[in-house]
Amino acid sequence: TSILVVGLGLNLVSISSVHAAGNVQASQVDGYLIITGDNHDNNIIVTETGLIGRAGTLINGVSNYYNGAGTWESLNIKMKGGNDFVRIDRLGAINSNRPFLGDLKINTGEGDDTIELLETHVRNETRINTESGNDILFIDGVHHYSVASNDGFTKSTFKGKFWVDTGKDDDLVELDGAMFNGDVQINLSKGNDFVCFNSGSIYNNLVSANGGKGNDHYSLNNFGAGHPNLTDIEGEGDDCTAYGGGRFPG
Repeated sequence: TSILVVGLGLNLVSISSVHAAGNVQASQVDGYLIITGDNHDNNIIVTETGLIGRAGTLINGVSNYYNGAGTWESLNIKMKGGNDFVRIDRLGAINSNRPFLGDLKINTGEGDDTIELLETHVRNETRINTESGNDILFIDGVHHYSVASNDGFTKSTFKGKFWVDTGKDDDLVELDGAMFNGDVQINLSKGNDFVCFNSGSIYNNLVSANGGKGNDHYSLNNFGAGHPNLTDIEGEGDDCTAYGGGRFPG
């Protein structure tokens, strides 16, 4: 499968079936599901019922599946090196037994990594660090359809602080179908980066973005939803901001 990520004239496709192999360790400790990758190109999906390894990625050296339906309520992912693909798919969804994750921590390590958070619900803090590499962070909700009824679209929800550090190189952060109730802090470090604040998301608190060094671009598509305070769009380099198609150099 693939998901098309579009932002400010940039079309990037995260092709999850390409990234392959490696051995991912999974265990449950003190309420956390802890997932640790290796230096290969790991490809995983975390769901309500467990952890799935794809394209040759093993879980605990045995198979491509780990039953994660235990007592854990928080998630800690550290993928190390390699060009990794990580998807969190409908954790805390409408009919979930785990209505909200406690904390969410993701560190993909070095490499060209892709993170997709699809209808993910976090009660406390979310911290994402992609380190060096040309990385993609894509957040969206999910449409729910059934034979009996059309349940509509459900956004991802982040109740606590949402913190992102993409590290150096050229990165894309696209915040699409999500609700952010806490502060949002995005640090882009070095590189020519894109941040897309799309109209599908709602920001109910302070939003800060620091581009660091490089020629960075910010897309604010109907950003007024949720009455946010946008501050600290800054950094060294030839930056620009687009509001609904207009481009304003920063």
